[in-house]
Amino acid sequence: MSRIIRFIFLVFLLIPTFVLAADEMKPPNLVVKFGDNAVTFSPVQPCGEKSFCIPWISDYISALYQYSVGIAAILAMVMIMVGGFLWLTSAGSPDRVGKAKEFITSAIMGLALALFSFVILYTINPRLVGLQGLELVSTTEREAWKEREKLGVYADCKHENAYFFNVSSQTLPADCSNYNFMNNINLMAIAAAESGCNPNAQSPAGACGLMQLLPATASRLAGRNVTCDELKSNPDLSIQLANKYINQNHSVHQGNLYHIAAGYNSGFGTQPTAGGLPALARSVDCPGCYAYECKTKPGGLAETQKYVENVVSYRNGA
Repeated sequence: MSRIIRFIFLVFLLIPTFVLAADEMKPPNLVVKFGDNAVTFSPVQPCGEKSFCIPWISDYISALYQYSVGIAAILAMVMIMVGGFLWLTSAGSPDRVGKAKEFITSAIMGLALALFSFVILYTINPRLVGLQGLELVSTTEREAWKEREKLGVYADCKHENAYFFNVSSQTLPADCSNYNFMNNINLMAIAAAESGCNPNAQSPAGACGLMQLLPATASRLAGRNVTCDELKSNPDLSIQLANKYINQNHSVHQGNLYHIAAGYNSGFGTQPTAGGLPALARSVDCPGCYAYECKTKPGGLAETQKYVENVVSYRNGA
């Protein structure tokens, strides 16, 4: 046994050892090398209209498999060499010859198993040897919104007297496509509900332009005097001021489109006034809910409830 250990030790001593000096730091080159072969990790890349692929995981597993087979083959060859050495030094001893044959036979069987593992895996399941990269399907904002709607993410009011918002999918007016709305589909839905995306619209209450802002509100947001005519002639300004108005009240609506629409329609106030409860004040008849979410005594908020339905329906149809 001691001679076997010495033999293996001598084999390792004969293997050349290379000492590499430290080089300057560089980004890692994702390449797996085995002998003369190299497997380069493929980068993440699009592989469909709504998906992208991460192939490097399968690349890594394949390289690891190849490396393992190579190691197994090397070990088998070493064992055959050990068996041959035992045979040569057996001096005719039947026990030593038998042990040498056992070494060689086991090594050959292990080598055959390693070499034919590909065939075995392919027979069990071809996908085991044809690893594919991970394909992740991206979700558009519109699809994500609809899925969240199905899960009831925006149905915050759980009271038994909660108002049921009859939300559908409503086609946006054609004129809405004339404006980019700062890439915010919520703003587009509000414009559709407010003015039908008509920049020249003016309500009996004095709201003007694409986003139907009161000149007084627009002036406060802009920090200067803004007239109704300017809101009509400058739809981009109307969009910018509406976006600022909504963002300023984020602490109230928390990005929830139902709350955004309710606040945009009736104001983002949260405290009762002489005129009644604002939409985003806490409901008395439906504890835990906002006033506009309760169907009990909706008062002037009945119009807001319909407005919210309209905005969300436009948003679903965007």
